[in-house]
Amino acid sequence: MVLTQITLQLISADSDAADLDRYTRRLRDELRELDVESVDLVQGNTAPAGTKSGAEFMLGELAIKMLADQLPKLLPVVAERALSHFNGKVKLKVQKDDRVVEIECGKNDLEKVRKAALSLIDKM
Repeated sequence: MVLTQITLQLISADSDAADLDRYTRRLRDELRELDVESVDLVQGNTAPAGTKSGAEFMLGELAIKMLADQLPKLLPVVAERALSHFNGKVKLKVQKDDRVVEIECGKNDLEKVRKAALSLIDKM
């Protein structure tokens, strides 16, 4: 069982921090319904000493783990779900072992993600 790590980043100049956080959390819950190993908020730096909050999270970023052979099927679905209610772009960083492939797309670029997902298996 070979797992692939995907970092999904939502990019928008129109959304404020609260909207981006709310959408990221809703997307995380939607993606957990797919056949993926895990979907989590990307943890950033820990909160400064003396503050009440625990770990801080990177705004608009999710870490997704899935089986490598599921990439062609699930990567386009992940991008489509991310863009379905979001006015912006999605950056997908796919990492397996020491190899990394990055794809940035908007709503009109989903075919690009489908083609890239099919070719990723060959590259990885």
